Amino acid sequence: MTRPLVTQIAHLSDRLNWQQTYTQADGFSREFLNNYAWLNVISPDGMFMSDTARVTIGYWGQGLQYPEHSHAPEEIYCILAGSATFHSEGQPACVAGAGEMIHHMPHQKHAIDMTPGPLLALIPWRGEGLNTKSDLG
Repeated sequence: MTRPLVTQIAHLSDRLNWQQTYTQADGFSREFLNNYAWLNVISPDGMFMSDTARVTIGYWGQGLQYPEHSHAPEEIYCILAGSATFHSEGQPACVAGAGEMIHHMPHQKHAIDMTPGPLLALIPWRGEGLNTKSDLG
């Protein structure tokens, strides 16, 4: 179901504007930074401009730990490839794979364990602070 989109992303990956939110100064290891990236398809500064929505494609390598964080926008992880264990405040841990979705409400704390991983996801966001860095911890 998600294979055609994953194939196109892989085909275009070297021509896309991959970015990173975090740095070593934020407490992220070089290994994490070498194995994660995202791009905005739709956002206030994305390929397609919107002040009310953000659609991101994110990649996290196998075994990475995305620590607990929260943010104002609501988000939905639409898993395109791979799988990960999602830890969402108020919910039991859940392993999600291709074709599944994980929803996070505004300010809901959550973390992701890329085990088994890796993880490629399409992530729509809506709400305030679409380009504001997440609160860690």
